[in-house]
Amino acid sequence: PSTIMYLRANETGYTGDTTVKAGTLLVDTINNSYATDTAWGQFYGINSTTLYIGNGTGADGANYAAVQLGQNTSPIANEVIKSTTDVVIDKDGYFNLHNQGQSIGALTMKGGLISTGTGALFLGSDVNITSNATSGASTINGVLSMTTHNGDASSTNRTFTVGYNAASQTPGPGNVTQADLIVNAVINNGSLINAGTGTMLISSDNSGGYGGTTSINDGVLK
Repeated sequence: PSTIMYLRANETGYTGDTTVKAGTLLVDTINNSYATDTAWGQFYGINSTTLYIGNGTGADGANYAAVQLGQNTSPIANEVIKSTTDVVIDKDGYFNLHNQGQSIGALTMKGGLISTGTGALFLGSDVNITSNATSGASTINGVLSMTTHNGDASSTNRTFTVGYNAASQTPGPGNVTQADLIVNAVINNGSLINAGTGTMLISSDNSGGYGGTTSINDGVLK
């Protein structure tokens, strides 16, 4: 797939949706930090209401859609996407934080992959996992925080509503166990609420704890 470079220092007027159907979109900005940073808090590469990654037509390793924060060799600032942007990832979508920190709004996954590397994904809202017969498991690797960057960790609750998908229940490549959502990420801050009829698997070492409570309202948590 082709690669497009989208490099802007300041995007305050662009508020429409951003959709990546195929190829790779590289996003970079200059001197950004997080939304409440008074010095550099308004420097966004993407200032959208919603970021869509993938459209459900690609195949693993072939026709995929990806968003990567920063170029392979250049320095990059944290928080290059506006922290209130909702992110929707389809089964052929890949969100690569490239070792950086990024806050988002709500997260919806229909399969697909998020990888933070040594960075972290900061959740500003809840997580919804929706599935169809071919979507497979949704996967989050790296570090996952249940509060926004510089947010109040003590009072944050994040609900993970996981839909059931029979196709996700069969182990296979990249899906070593039965689950609709695989969180192979260290979880930081806040409290976790599991909901929906599907299965959520936390496969990382969270022996240090994330400071809050774990509630299972519905579904299965492994």
